[in-house]
Amino acid sequence: MFQTSKIDPFSSNVAFVLFKDLRVALYHNEKLVQIPGCNEMKCNFAELKSIFNERLLACNFDQICDNNSDSKIDENLTIDDRY
Repeated sequence: MFQTSKIDPFSSNVAFVLFKDLRVALYHNEKLVQIPGCNEMKCNFAELKSIFNERLLACNFDQICDNNSDSKIDENLTIDDRY
């Protein structure tokens, strides 16, 4: 039997919250959820960057957003160089 309470509503939301101690929390529909790959509910920012670094570097934001920018991304950059 499927439960409607487990289905996202049409107006669902996601929020990442960065705390002063450089830990990040993920909220889905105002409920704290664990970030995949982190060992705690509030993930250390450095750990979060290392988990998603490869995916972020592989993401072509200009193509996704259909930007007509002439700027090119240096493929040798790390996430620390960009953010």
